[in-house]
Amino acid sequence: MVILGEATRHKLPPHLIFKTTLHAINASSGASRYITTTIFCFGRFLFSRNSGIHKLLSSIANMSNSEAARTAALNGAVEGGRWVRITGLTSAAGQKLNGKVGQVLNTTPNEDGRLQVKIDGDTSSGKLIKEANITDIPRNELVKTCRLSARGEDSVLEHKVLLFPKDHSMFTNCNPKGDSPVMALCGLPLAVKQVNPYKDLSDFGATDNQRATYLMIDPITGFAPYQWQTKVGPVLVYRPDGLDLNFYDMVCVNTYFYEIIDLYAREPGTYDPMKWVNPTYFQRIVRGERDQSNWVLNII
Repeated sequence: MVILGEATRHKLPPHLIFKTTLHAINASSGASRYITTTIFCFGRFLFSRNSGIHKLLSSIANMSNSEAARTAALNGAVEGGRWVRITGLTSAAGQKLNGKVGQVLNTTPNEDGRLQVKIDGDTSSGKLIKEANITDIPRNELVKTCRLSARGEDSVLEHKVLLFPKDHSMFTNCNPKGDSPVMALCGLPLAVKQVNPYKDLSDFGATDNQRATYLMIDPITGFAPYQWQTKVGPVLVYRPDGLDLNFYDMVCVNTYFYEIIDLYAREPGTYDPMKWVNPTYFQRIVRGERDQSNWVLNII
């Protein structure tokens, strides 16, 4: 019920709720892929467009929660402090910081009227800079990224949009082909970086992150490297080219992996994974989700 509640909170279509729930159960219980495939096919029948269950879940999915929560999840939020740009410093050391982006770590200036700003690329705890020498970065210069929660943070379904400046070094100091081998072959490079959790994840299984594991699977075998199978924790997913990856873009990427992961559950050598690891197959799934749910996407 928690899974269903999170799915409806984000207004996911019923067929996607059912698919995602099954795979979440599969991930936590260790059930075989074959079992998931069998139930998944039955689920497609059960949630047909004409079924009463579909209509019921559609009604639930349209229930509104707070406007603020919906806006933050879908449109993005800034965490850790507002994004600013350094400007107007005249000292020799200060001039090197002009034009750089950073985050304001405190809201109240010190006695000298300075704020602590964590500069992009600086390993220190931050620089004390006067308010007159920082300008807020406008919303149209911020890029949407997606943070995928670990299992112990929220629900299995939870992901949110976080905003970063377009010229942040994260978009340039990364592999242009991204970190996900499958997504690179699908024509959508995605960087996948582990980030700090929101809470203690010492409980058994709390660091599991099945969606992040799927992103890192090998295109041929369907298995992720060991370090991405366990104790993964939360991750930040973004496009190395600095383009938006919105909430529903991430849903579509997750759906693609839910679709293909069962295709690997065959006898090795009896299938060609390149039949489903390619831009055409990926875009077909994305278009299907877009057309069925009327989502605005950036990856198509």
